[in-house]
Formats: sequence, C-alpha cells, structure tokens
Amino acid sequence: MKNLSEIYAGFNAPENRQHVFGLFEKQQLTYGALAKHVRQLTALFQQHNVSTANRVVICSDNDELVSIAVTAALMNGVTAVVLSPEFTTARRLSLIGHAQASLIIGDESMHADSQDESVPFYAISRETASKSSALLARFKKAEKKGWRESLNQLAEVEPTLTASPDDIAFINFSSGTTGAPKGICISFANLLTHLQTLCDQFGYDSNSKILNNMMLSHADGLIQGPVLALYCGGMVARPCPMDVQYLEEYLNAVYRLRITHLITVPTILSFIDRLSAHDDYFESDDFKHLITVAGLMERGLWQRLEQRFNQRINNIYGLTETVAGGIFCGPEDQNYQLGTIGKPTDMDIRIVDPNGQDVSPGEEGELWLAGENVFTGYWNDEEKTADVFDGKWFKTGDLAVINAEGFVQISGRIKELIISGGFNVHPAEVNEALRKHPSVADVATVGMPDEQWQEIVVSAVVLDANTDLDEKALIAFCRQHIEERKVPKRIALFDTLPKGDAGKVKIEALKSRLTDSDIASGQQFSQARLFELAADTFKQDAAALSLSDRAGVLPGWDSLGHLNLMLAVEKAVGVTLSAQDIMATESLNDLWDLVSRKVA
Repeated sequence: MKNLSEIYAGFNAPENRQHVFGLFEKQQLTYGALAKHVRQLTALFQQHNVSTANRVVICSDNDELVSIAVTAALMNGVTAVVLSPEFTTARRLSLIGHAQASLIIGDESMHADSQDESVPFYAISRETASKSSALLARFKKAEKKGWRESLNQLAEVEPTLTASPDDIAFINFSSGTTGAPKGICISFANLLTHLQTLCDQFGYDSNSKILNNMMLSHADGLIQGPVLALYCGGMVARPCPMDVQYLEEYLNAVYRLRITHLITVPTILSFIDRLSAHDDYFESDDFKHLITVAGLMERGLWQRLEQRFNQRINNIYGLTETVAGGIFCGPEDQNYQLGTIGKPTDMDIRIVDPNGQDVSPGEEGELWLAGENVFTGYWNDEEKTADVFDGKWFKTGDLAVINAEGFVQISGRIKELIISGGFNVHPAEVNEALRKHPSVADVATVGMPDEQWQEIVVSAVVLDANTDLDEKALIAFCRQHIEERKVPKRIALFDTLPKGDAGKVKIEALKSRLTDSDIASGQQFSQARLFELAADTFKQDAAALSLSDRAGVLPGWDSLGHLNLMLAVEKAVGVTLSAQDIMATESLNDLWDLVSRKVA
C-alpha cells in the first residue's frame, strides 16, 4: 500500500510529468500540470488556514477541476466533500452547513446562493458552450474555462503530505432528507487500503487507461476514476458526456485511446446491448477488463453481452461505506460465477438471521461485512453509526445467500433504498419533497421493477379533499425541491394508502396496487396518442404540444428523456426502434413520421 508521500513523489517525478493523468473531453491534463495545480491549491488552503481535520466542499460540473481539487485535498490531508452540481440550492446549503466547511470550491453560479459569508468561496469562472454538431449539441452542457488563469495567479507551495491513517479523506453524503443528511466518513486508511485491493484485483498500474464517465460526486465515479488513476500512476479517460447520444463515441474511445479498463453501471450496459452498432469495441490488444458496479446485473443481459462481445463482465459489489467494493465477481475463474457478486477480497463476510446468528449455505440472511475498507462512521452521528455496526461488523441491509460453491448472491434489500440506473434514491427524500405541497395529505415512494433502469421511482399520493391536482403538477412541484434523477417517473393518486396496525405503509401491498393501476398500452396510435406519451414522459400539458416540439428545447426532453420517450412509444405501439431510428429522431414530427412508417 502506498502512502501520500509515495503517491506525490510518483506523479511529481520529472520522468512522469509529461504522462497524461486525465482526458476530460478534449482537454488533456498531464501529471506535471496536476502537480503544479496541487501546489497552487495548497497555497489557497494555507491562505485560508485549511489543513488536516478541516473540510473543503467541492461542487462543479467541471470534472477536470474537481479531480485537481480532490487531489490537492488528499495531498494535504484535508477532507474532501464532493457535492453534485445537480443538487438543489436548499440541499447544497444544508450539506455545506452540516459538513462545517472551511472552504468552498464551486461554480461561479453557486456563489450567489451561498448564504454564509464566513466560509471562503473560491469561484470557478465559465465561458459559453463550444460548437458541436447539431445532433450532439442538443444535450451538450456549457464548457467551463477560465479557471486555469485563476489558479495561475496563486503561488506554488509544496503539499504537506500529512495525514494519519484515521484522518478522514472523504465525507460522501448519501441520499437522504434535507433535515437528516448522512455523511459517510472514509479514512485515509480505508481509502489507501482499498485502492491497493483494486490494483491487485484488476491489475491496475502505470500503463492502465481507465474509461469511467460516472459522476464524480458518486464514489464509483470518483474513487474508481481519477483517484484510482492517481494511485496507480495511470490515466483516467472521460472523453464525452455519459449520455445515450454519445454512446458510439464512448465505445469507440476504447480502441482510439487504448483503454485497458472500462467501468460502468448495468443501465449503461443495457443501452449498449440495445443501441450499439458493432460487436468489436473490446477487441483491442490493450483492453483487459469490463467492469460493472452500482447495481445488480440482470442474468439475461449479462449472458447476451458476454456472448456478443466475447468479453467477461466483472461485477463489483460494494457500497459507499466500503469505499467502492469488497466482493468481486471476476476477473479470475476462482471468483467468477455469472449471476452472482462473486467472493470477498480483503474482506470478511457473514450472512445472518434477524437474531444475528449465521445462517447455513443456501439460506437467506442479511449480509454483514468487516475489513480495512469499511468506513469509520457517519459524520457527527453516533446514533446512526451504532445502528449499522455490531462490533466490527457493518450491517449492509442487503439480503444475500451463499451458494454451494461459496459464491454470494444478492436476493433483495431490507432497506427501502431505490437504485435507479446506478443512482441511489431514498424514498424519504422524495416523500419530504412532495409533503411540502400544501395539498398533499399522505405519500409513500417505492422502487418498481424496470427493464432499463432496474428500478424506477414511483410515488403514491393522497390529496386533501376538493383538491384539483394531477400527476404533472405534482411532478413539476417535485422538480423544484429535488434533483431531476430523483423525481418520480410516475405519481399515482389514491384515496388511501395500505397501512398496518401501527400506521406504517405496507410496501408490498402498495406495490401491488401500483401495478394494478398501470394503464394498459396498445391504444390505437394517433397524433393525440403521441402527444399523450410525450406529455407523460416530459410532464407537460398534452394540449400545448405540437409536432414542431424538439429535443433540447421542450422542457424535460434531455438525453434520458429522449430514451424514455422511445421506450414508451415502443411499448404503446408494439414496434421496435433501431439505434439509428432513436438517434435520428429530433422532433415529435420525426417520431410521428417514423412510427407511421413502422405501422403502415
């Protein structure tokens, strides 16, 4: 296991300064430039008296700067708190206050929202979006520039490289209610130990080129991306946004950039299965491992992709509380069995019954974990920490079975956490947002099975009497209070919710009612039906839509909305749209013409 001094000496060595640390779309960042920026941010830290045991909040959609700021924090023993730029202002301010930040590094647009003038704010300037093709420009975010000039005005000071094993490297805030955020504390010992495990497991070294486009505010995007590249001395590649419209560019980057490891989530693999045009993306001599994280792989999808691409798909089971992983399916034969999460590496596991007693092989119980990578606790919350530990054992809340060959299979969850497309959504957070509406009398949120997303967020709402509200109005309200990824895909209105004697919602009974209330598809297709599907997908008024409405212009018609509309049309009409069909559709008129030809 490397320490901070060894990591810094490695990427600051003269012979390594021209090696590429990161590719961020079209911008390359060398290790020499990274070392320089680390020294500049060290000067910024010292200017504001930020040192070990202090926390710096980092919030930007500029992935290059986030990677630099995280590296600078690590090299100075400062705790990094990376927040999603998609957070609402209320949630962001809540987390900044809860973290007791000593410094904020964030996008310029956030500065006006910062209410605590006592916390220094280092603003990242931006410019307008760069030009791109009309198709790709539909969903392209603004490109951020100008921050290098700001950094170059700072002095250069060598990082302190001082952190004890028990000091906190990261606080990762999981989904949760605004009033009770849950900060997962990852120590330097947790982090460095697990990075070495990942290197040993998948053969990461200075020649590794890691393609990982997941969000840096999520552990799998950050730890198994720029932080892992930093540790092994390799390169992280983020060549394009992780949107469906960039799928071919993303896959072609494997050969073009000589990628060795690709890390993604099951939902993206589902898109690859459905929409990719070729079968030879991974035939490069350089390519070693295809890795999926942050969700269960559906067995049929797993088999299809392995057969199609002639490539083993390695599955990592882990939680933010275990840094990134802990149980590995692959890459070696002895810990690979399709349909399982494999076997633990550098971890101990138990599967226990409700009384905390070990169950026999083949019996279901809760999965408990212990190891050097298990987090130290929840930030400033001894009660929540005590709830999830039994001595050294961390209680995951996941139900599991060990089969006769010793492989672990996840069978369900005790917790109510929803995992949709690799993103964690806590039902309580969605409920909290909906309860802010004065006409909502009761609400419950669940995850419902979905072929593309594994689960989708669905809320059941009881309205006050004599209230004239519909699903679209409630979803529009919800968007004002939580991030788009957490907004329910569907809201069903009921007179009552099924509850037990103690007044708690009966989740399985509610799911059954939600399934029974689904509207059957297969209605005769017409322009009016197309508008209904588009209105339902984008949460708009069907009467206000027209065939001239276009992607990137109509609210809600972003990359994911685009795919959801295509899937809704397929289900409603009973047709199959090709990848070319999906990519070529830019307006409702395009879609109407396309479907009219399909059903003619």
